[in-house]
Formats: sequence, structure tokens, C-alpha cells
Amino acid sequence: MPLTLLVTNAGRAALVNAANTGTAPVTIAQVGLTATALVPAPEAVALPGEFKRLATISGDVVADDTIHLIIRDESSDVFTVRSLALYLGDGTLFGIYGQADILIEKSAQAMMLLAIDVQFADVDADTLAFGDTNFLNPPATTSVQGVVELATEAEAETGTDAVRAVTPKGLKTAVTSWLNARFGEGAPSAFVKSLLTVASVGAMRLALELKSAALKDEGAGNGLDADLLDGQHGSYYANVPARLGYTPWGPSNDGAGSGLDADLLDGQDSAYFTNIAARLGFTPVRQGGGTGQLTNVVYIGWSGSRVKVQVDASDMGNLVFDGNIADVWRSSNDGAGSGLDADLLDGQQGSYYTNITARLGYTPANKAGDTFTGRVYLDAQASGASGVANASGGLGEAEVKGNGTGAAMLAFHRPGAFAAYFGIDTDNKWKVGGWSMGAAAYPIWHSGNDGAGSGLDADLLDGQDSSYYTNIAARLGYTPWHAGNDGSGSGLDADLVDGWHRDSIRDWNNLLNKPFNWSGQAGQPSWLWGSNDGNNYYVWNPSNFNVNYANSAGWANSAGYADSAGKLSTASGSAPSYSARAWVNFNGVGAVSIRGAGNVSSITDNGVGNYSVNFSTAMPDGNYAAVGIVSAYSTRWDAHLVVPANSGVLPTTYCQVLTSYGGFDSVDLSYVSLVIHR
Repeated sequence: MPLTLLVTNAGRAALVNAANTGTAPVTIAQVGLTATALVPAPEAVALPGEFKRLATISGDVVADDTIHLIIRDESSDVFTVRSLALYLGDGTLFGIYGQADILIEKSAQAMMLLAIDVQFADVDADTLAFGDTNFLNPPATTSVQGVVELATEAEAETGTDAVRAVTPKGLKTAVTSWLNARFGEGAPSAFVKSLLTVASVGAMRLALELKSAALKDEGAGNGLDADLLDGQHGSYYANVPARLGYTPWGPSNDGAGSGLDADLLDGQDSAYFTNIAARLGFTPVRQGGGTGQLTNVVYIGWSGSRVKVQVDASDMGNLVFDGNIADVWRSSNDGAGSGLDADLLDGQQGSYYTNITARLGYTPANKAGDTFTGRVYLDAQASGASGVANASGGLGEAEVKGNGTGAAMLAFHRPGAFAAYFGIDTDNKWKVGGWSMGAAAYPIWHSGNDGAGSGLDADLLDGQDSSYYTNIAARLGYTPWHAGNDGSGSGLDADLVDGWHRDSIRDWNNLLNKPFNWSGQAGQPSWLWGSNDGNNYYVWNPSNFNVNYANSAGWANSAGYADSAGKLSTASGSAPSYSARAWVNFNGVGAVSIRGAGNVSSITDNGVGNYSVNFSTAMPDGNYAAVGIVSAYSTRWDAHLVVPANSGVLPTTYCQVLTSYGGFDSVDLSYVSLVIHR
């Protein structure tokens, strides 16, 4: 079964012609081997764990999507192969195949000769060519000479295999089996074989023992049974009534008077059935068809006591006849004492309902005016959904309506204690008063009538308008301190701090009552603490003085953090010294492991000799410098490290590192170091 090889993105790019209008032929030059069980990926550019690359290969196209490939290695190397890759002449990784099981193992004494069929899922194999080496032994097809497997007799008899070849013996067995299945075991017989050799028609009739009737004795009277039907000539069957024993019914004898029973219904002609009333024994009632009548189905029947009528599916009730007409309400029996239920309401005479209080069980309120002795609850239900701020009328749970001249008001009365009126007075203002409050009405204060001139005491503060309080000096009895009288010489104590003017506070000898030295001791900066402009004061960093933070330091033995340092104690000379933004030392063979690092969160293994160093904190931009070293590869000292810059800009979150040796052959190295400066 062919191995399905994955063509890499780089391989597909190599197949595209220069005009980007189709494919161009490529040459498979080398095969790479690895013991690593891998899952092929289209973005792969190198074979992980590749230990050997062979140019001793031969191949040919054996189908539109399949090549036959032979790989040879005559060295004494010992190895195991699980995955392989095809390389083009320029070193491009064209295709890759991998599996978990061992593909081939080689000992020191053996020569490896690996012959495989490689199938491409979506690449035309005709675009592939191979080097000049030719020791090819491809599988045979209808158009290619090569190796073919012979079919067994069972496979030849089945006849479904399109790959294996059939031997003459197998072909004979298959044909014999097919003939036996079709014509029987041992067919054809000796007699049939003799017929196959007969040279003429006459000889064939003689061999079959056919007489001359086969040529001449056709027709009635020749004495051959083949000319009869059950021993009778055709004329015997022409007399159909004689054969049947009766004359069959047909168009020629159809109709009244034919004497055939098929012309009758239950032995009667059709005229017998046209007299419907005679047949029924009564005259039927016609349904519908009269003036104003519809075609509905009407049912009339006896219920056991009355005649009932139903129209379609609707029960219309009983019919009334002379015998029971007394039960029908009419003008002649209308009125009290008729005994008819229609003269009653729920079985009661009209006088029963005139006593309304007895019927209701309570005395209803009088619309013209009444007194309620219990609690009255007004429930507006859906009509009470509006708020007070609504310009429409007719809302609310209750309405107090005046006569158009007087006030619209309610009376609130605590018997023997207090009573008053509340409502809209004749001047259309909300007021409370009257009764116990005397002949006076008091407006209700609210936001709608608030403000100067309202005449309400609520518009005053302790009986005074706001203008009374604007003369603050008059209210206080003295002039308060403010921006207009602030400053030296105002005579206000608020102009002093503990009796000191500002100029006195600026004299540090007065403030501390001790001498204050602006200059440091010998070997120290001129100022320890002071100001250049008289407003902003700073602390300078003197000699042998440790600080945790300094924006600028000319020289410091120890600094927890410095944005800028002219010289560090670890540097000599006057040139500036810059620390690294990130650094790492890691082992790139097998599972990548970090020996030591700073501002590096992890290492991503992208493939053989391809790593991504991921920063814990990203660089401010891609304009940083990367410096690295690597260990030697095996006994070779030409190993090197490259940091590729795509489009001339390095990424800010990681730095890609490529390790290789010789002619830039990718390889995993055990010692890789990288330092980032910015």
C-alpha cells in the first residue's frame, strides 16, 4: 500500500512556475532519515532529529499520483528509521512522511535497499524527476515495466484483482471454473462437441434425427400434433356458443327482450323501478327545493315521546302538535297563574324581586346621599394606573366635584375633638381651614407656589427675606477675613502663622532655631538640599550616600533603581554602561530546558535548530540588539547562531534563534546563549 507523503508549503511554492500560471517540474535530489516518530506539518522546513541524508536514490513516476522510490545505503552505519523527508536540489524540504512504527532498521553488516511507493494526495507526480542514479525496480503497470506479484489460482478465479498477474495454469483453472459454473460440470458434452464440428444444415438435421417435416409438413392435416390444440384444430374453437353451452352476453344481444339475465335487475326491467312510491309502499317527502329552502340534510324521527328534528348536526328540538299545544307559551295563556315557566323568572313571580333589600341581603347605598358606617374601599383596578401629573380628566379612585360656585372639598372630623375642611378653594388653590380652624383658609405650601412674594412663611428664614442676610458684616458685627482684605498690614490675625509673617518663615534659622548649612562637607556636592529657582527644592546624591531611587546619579556605589547613571561602580572609564533587557542560557537538544534566564518566560521549540525565546516583559520596540553564542556540534567547530529579522524588524514579544553548522544545516545544540540590549 503506498505511503501518503505530505508536501510542505515550501515544496508547493517550488512547484509554482515563474508566471504563477501553473506548475514547474522539480528534481528530488536527497532523502533525509530520522528515528523520530512525527506527525507531518505543512509548515515544516527541516526534518526533526535528522541523522543522515542520502543522495543515492532512484525513482520514477508509476501513476498520476504515485512514484516508486528506492533508497540505498552501503555504509556500516547502524540506525532505525521511522520518518523520512524528500529534499530538492536547492535543499528545500519538499515532502515529509512519519509514523510511530519502525519503517526500517539497519545493522553494520547490512546494506539498506528501501523500495517504497509514495502517493501524493493533491500533487501531480508527473512534475517530479530524480537524479542520474538508476537502479530502479518499479512496480509494473499497463504502461511501465517493473516488478509484479503473481496471482494465486483463487485470486484468478475471483477475477477482481487489477494488480496481480495471472499464470497460464491459473488462467486455465479460472476459465474452466467459469465454464463449469455457467454450463455445468464437464460441459460441453461429447454430443454437443460433435455438433460443433457439423459442416452443413443437412448434416445437422441428420445428426439431430429431424425428418423432412421440419422443412415441408406445415399446416392442418399433416398429422403433426404441433398443428393441434389439445388434439383439436382451430375451427373447433371458432364456435364459441357450442364450446360454452350458451350464448354469451354481448353488444349484439344487449337490451330489453334479449332474454338474458344480464339485462335485468333482480329479474326486473328498469321500468319496474321507476315507480318509486309503489316500490317504497309510501310517498316520500322531498327535502329542500322549495322557496327559501336550503340543501341542508334534515333528519326527522321519534324520540320516544316527541317528534324531533335535526338539521345537519344541529338538534332543533321537538315538534309541537295539537295534542300538546297547551304546553306552548302564547298570548292566550300568557300572564300570572298560567302555570307556564315562561311567566316566571327563575321560578319566581315579579313580586318576589320588588323587595330588593331581601334579595341582596343588604341595604344598597342611596345615590342621592347616604351614610356609611363601615370602611369604604375604592379600587380603580386598571383605571388607576395613571399618575397625578396627567392633564386628562376622569381619573383617580374617587372624584370630589363642586357645584361650580363653591369649593370642591372634603370634611375631616374627629367627633368632640377637631374638624376641618381640605380641598380646592374658590380661588383654585389647595387650602385647609374652617370649622374648628375658624373662618380662615390656609394655603398648602408646595414647589408650585414656592418663592419670593408667595406670602408664605416658608419663603422666609426666621421671618426674614434673603436680602436681610446679604449684609454679612452687619449680621456678624465685624468684617470677616477675605481675599479683598488679605495681605501684610491688614491687621488681621489670619494674615499670620503663629504670629509669623511669610518672610520670617522663609528664614530657616528662625524656623528651626538652629543653623542650616546649604553646602556639604569636603568632597561632597555643593548642595545636599536646596533649589535652583527658589520654588522647587531637590535632594542631591552626595558621595557614599545610598538611595533606593534616583532619576540621575553622577556616581553611586549602590542604587536600587536609576533611570540614568553616568557611571556604574562595575564599569571603568568614562563611557556609559547599559544593562541587558533579557538574557537566557538553555539546552536545545531534546526537550528544551532553561539553565538560567532574566526576563525570559519560556522557549518554544519550532523544529530542528529553530527556537523562539519568549520575553516575560515585551521590548519597547523591535530595534534591539541580540547577541548569542552556541556550543560545538559533535567534533565540528563551525556551529553558529542566527537571529533572522523578517522585513528588517525584530518582534517585540519574542526573539527567533536559528542554530546550524557547516553550510547552514539545521541542528539542535546543547548550549545556546542569547543576550538582548536596548
